[in-house]
Amino acid sequence: MVGVSEGLDLSNLSETTADEINANLIRVWSWRGPLYELYANSLMLDYAPDFAKLHRWGSDLFGRPSQANIIMLSMQNIHSYMMFGWETGILNEFHTLRRNGMPLAQIMELVMFSQMYAGMRGLGTCTARWATCCRCLPSHPVRRLYFRMGGRPTRPRSSADWISPRAR
Repeated sequence: MVGVSEGLDLSNLSETTADEINANLIRVWSWRGPLYELYANSLMLDYAPDFAKLHRWGSDLFGRPSQANIIMLSMQNIHSYMMFGWETGILNEFHTLRRNGMPLAQIMELVMFSQMYAGMRGLGTCTARWATCCRCLPSHPVRRLYFRMGGRPTRPRSSADWISPRAR
């Protein structure tokens, strides 16, 4: 039997109440920042609530991605969004990286690395979003960032620490 997940009653796919929608959106926006999940869930709940419930059910089957996977995906997205000039995406990735423990200095290092390919236009796209990010986020990470290298937890101090010892 399937129960309630993040406010949605998954045992009844054909009916979605306003309370379920509100409970789900409150849960998704609980950390109070820009988040793709909020936009996606809002659209699904407005136009296809049965699909939103199926999506939540499928997500529960696979679970949440690990912190390392979230960070690596965000690092790749920053580069793409700089190339596309998508400021909203850049800001969302800044918030995702900070929420998952990356210090501001490492985010800036990532931006400067991506700028080598994206050029000055890509760097200019980041400028306004970076100023917004620096104003609204603390200088220290919300959570500690850990990667496993060689079987022991480490705390990277620069992007060189993200490279495996074999690649150096």
